[in-house]
Amino acid sequence: MKIPKIEYEVYYPLISNNLTKLNLTLCKDTKIELSIKVKINDTLDKYNPKSNYYNDICSTTTSESGTDISLKDRKNEFIDNNMSLCEENCDLIEFNPIKEKVKCSCDIKLNIPANYDIKFNKNDFLKSFIDLKNTFNLNIIKCYKTVFKLQRLIKNYGFFIFGFITIIYFISLFIFRAYSYGKIKKEVFIIIFALKINANPVKKNKKKKKFLKKSVKNYKDKIKGKNININRKVQNSLINSKTKIDSKINEFIFHENNININYAFQKKDFELNSLNYIEAIKLEHRNYCEYYISLIKCNHPIIFSFITFDDYNSYIIKFFLFFFSFCTDFTINALFFADDTMHKIYKDKGKFDLL
Repeated sequence: MKIPKIEYEVYYPLISNNLTKLNLTLCKDTKIELSIKVKINDTLDKYNPKSNYYNDICSTTTSESGTDISLKDRKNEFIDNNMSLCEENCDLIEFNPIKEKVKCSCDIKLNIPANYDIKFNKNDFLKSFIDLKNTFNLNIIKCYKTVFKLQRLIKNYGFFIFGFITIIYFISLFIFRAYSYGKIKKEVFIIIFALKINANPVKKNKKKKKFLKKSVKNYKDKIKGKNININRKVQNSLINSKTKIDSKINEFIFHENNININYAFQKKDFELNSLNYIEAIKLEHRNYCEYYISLIKCNHPIIFSFITFDDYNSYIIKFFLFFFSFCTDFTINALFFADDTMHKIYKDKGKFDLL
């Protein structure tokens, strides 16, 4: 230890000049002050168990290997390296650097141990520290003032990562409003339109035939017309127009059928994966590998965000949510980055141990 262990008895000449040992039990729970000469080679906070260095979670320090030191490791170092300037059950009051003396306030000792069996009890030094529980690292949230200092922000990689993702958010918002929003509306409209057409196929076919017959009749009336003086050139022009419009009608019918097939009946991977048993028997025709690949496309973060396109999601939103989820995982991981993890890194001197 850096200090001596002081034991004492108190005597007083109660009768004439004979010294009588006093009963100190009457002074129980009374504090006395001891002044001890010491030398220290570091800041006083490291020798004072009541200082912020050992009891404030926002107090930062760095080991020789460049790692952080948890409060628990600091306390263990204090005890293992015999750094106390006062005895057990004592509090450091002040230190005079000129005289190199420390003043300690201690509980009174009632008697000297038998046979002068005097030892330091390291377990008693633990009582000098404030008991702090930091299981989930939630207490670290109160240290926001420490984080937002400019000199720390410059060295804070997390700050730049979160700042970059915030910029991506505003870029994504602009791109979505300018491009993706209209595209999604169009897809929704096509699906609804296709479903309405398929709702009553008999009625739909009657309407198509009626529409076609009416179109043909209109063109015939225009060609024959009431005007007898229509010349051959105009007649040919009307016939050509009829042919073109008929072609457009057929193209529309063909396109309409394609819409029905692609959107109303063809299910995407994520829809097939969520089918119940009865529906799956009817619609599920994929083999093992195809099913496994569909799970990867739907559930793997990188593949789902950057490779999967046929799931009705906005590409730019998926792109942003990938980085946003990274931030979320990063934050939750920090909450569980508690003293046990810090202790392991400290003992390994900052070396990365995969196991």
